Amino acid sequence: MPFEKIFKQIDEVIKTHRDIRRDLICPSVFQSYSPAAVSEAFCTVKLDFGRRSGKTSYINSRATSKDLIIVDKVRSVGIYSSSNADVFSIRQVLYSVIYGHEEYENIYIENPSSVFLKGYEEAMYRLFINPNFNHTFIFLG
Repeated sequence: MPFEKIFKQIDEVIKTHRDIRRDLICPSVFQSYSPAAVSEAFCTVKLDFGRRSGKTSYINSRATSKDLIIVDKVRSVGIYSSSNADVFSIRQVLYSVIYGHEEYENIYIENPSSVFLKGYEEAMYRLFINPNFNHTFIFLG
């Protein structure tokens, strides 16, 4: 697969981010922030590899039934039909109730500059608060 080198790099960045959060950040630090602020400041990885660099293929190959994929438009949901993850557009996320959302391990946001065009980013962090902060938001732009 032509994107395997990028896939390995993304995997390594996410793993390193989780290791740092688990091993180096004192849990009491989280008490100084709101849960949404903790998610944004400590549980988010943002990567941009440019267009046509395999981001959709990466998410399709890595997302599991424990994950959520957020896309910019309802018509983009079908791109992930081979994935076991829940897939919703940002409007579907914001205007409906998604039960069990605190159980997501990874929340992939493909093309975040389009997904959050209307300033939905803060609302998204508030929706997916996990009290253990063992989730990871993965922005692939």
